[in-house]
Amino acid sequence: MAGKVARWIRAYHLKVPPPPMPPQPPRGGPRQRILPTPRGVNMIVWSLDNRFVLAAIMDCRICVWNAVDGSLVHSLTGHSDSTYVLDVHPFNPRIAMSAGYDGKTIVWDIWEGMPIRKYELGHFKLVDGKFSP
Repeated sequence: MAGKVARWIRAYHLKVPPPPMPPQPPRGGPRQRILPTPRGVNMIVWSLDNRFVLAAIMDCRICVWNAVDGSLVHSLTGHSDSTYVLDVHPFNPRIAMSAGYDGKTIVWDIWEGMPIRKYELGHFKLVDGKFSP
């Protein structure tokens, strides 16, 4: 596996798209101040079938890239704070989960780019998690 990863890293550079801009009021209304958004990566995993690369981005998104050509497939939103947990299902290649400092755990369908289920644990900051077979 290490050889495959090394070849993939040399061949592609994943581009993190900018975060979506907040809606602005019509001209003449009060404007929202747009603060700089962190663009780093907290966690990265490959899908079970090696078709996708998933990354937890510091701006609360989960980005999904095509592992063959490096193109962005989905930019998943649903977290409101940093995400530090990212895992793929041990048997189903289309399922992944994310969790983070917002206390949310989201189970994703990465083929469709949609959340399947959301769990909210309140004020707990989630820093580790795994699927259990």
